Amino acid sequence: MQKYVPFYLWGMAPLFGLVMSPQLLLAQVVKPQEVKFETIDKVMIKGSFYPATRGKSPVVMILHEFGGNRKEAEWDLLARDIQQQCGFAVLTFDFRGHGDSTTVDPTIFWNVASNVATFRPNQTRDKITYKDIPGKGYYPMLINDIAAAKQFLDQQNDAGNCNVSNLVIIGSKESAALGSLFIAKAWTMINFVPNPFGIGAIQSQKRPWVGQDCKCAVWLSMPDDLMNIKVSSWLRMDQVRDRVPMAFFYGKSDITAAKGAQEAMRWLKNNPLTRERAVPSKLSGKALLTNKQTREEICTYISKVIEKQGNDAWLERKNEFPLQWYSVKQYYPRVP
Repeated sequence: MQKYVPFYLWGMAPLFGLVMSPQLLLAQVVKPQEVKFETIDKVMIKGSFYPATRGKSPVVMILHEFGGNRKEAEWDLLARDIQQQCGFAVLTFDFRGHGDSTTVDPTIFWNVASNVATFRPNQTRDKITYKDIPGKGYYPMLINDIAAAKQFLDQQNDAGNCNVSNLVIIGSKESAALGSLFIAKAWTMINFVPNPFGIGAIQSQKRPWVGQDCKCAVWLSMPDDLMNIKVSSWLRMDQVRDRVPMAFFYGKSDITAAKGAQEAMRWLKNNPLTRERAVPSKLSGKALLTNKQTREEICTYISKVIEKQGNDAWLERKNEFPLQWYSVKQYYPRVP
């Protein structure tokens, strides 16, 4: 196996001067704001938005593990470190059926075949829980939650609270695989806008949908596959491989995550900003964040990539990219 130099040995002392600058550490840190937004199939998603310490900064989207929630201590620690050390804004949110994201509009949600086939509605039909999801067959539907979070960040961008043209996505375990799928899909999704003549919709080719907004990603203990489809099959796309640097963190004792990272590195290793990091730990997933050094390495990595990737200028979105529908069948045709 090819050996990769640990992040803290990259010879990046000048960068640490940027990330850990006294100005940022002394800046007044604003407490996270409780926010909410709807998915295209009308799930009310609850989240926490950590404002940046400077205006129109890059923004980080954090995806929690399946069965977890945004308020777990590990995610809050990472979000606050990114906010304080990098000066970036951060959005954490609960996936559908998790944490506080349990309310749905029954008139819309229960008209979706994948939802009906998965959830057992309670008597009021306006609540769902992840405990009703029998297996991983429903996981791709959660990409609708990521898409809704991206649209929320577009709105925050227009309000001057962040610069969504410099987006970082961080995920753990299955959510890392979902985040990879979302990024890959973002480069190929065609944007549709209302037809000015009033009939249907037309394609807009102004720019790739949100793919070019994704400046980098950090994956914790990412699996090798999701529902027997190789995650690397999404990552090997030319645009993803060449334009979205990624860092793969995993515990040295985590054989499954090591396999996933090494398979991904087969395709991504030629990107000079992509890294593999085997942490000397028996921990996996979000538990890796209990180590302060790991959190600092993540902060250093995303700051380095944003600096190297050009830190794109702020651009008003005006809801340029409305929500698109993601269905399980797009990826797994035999799943209802």
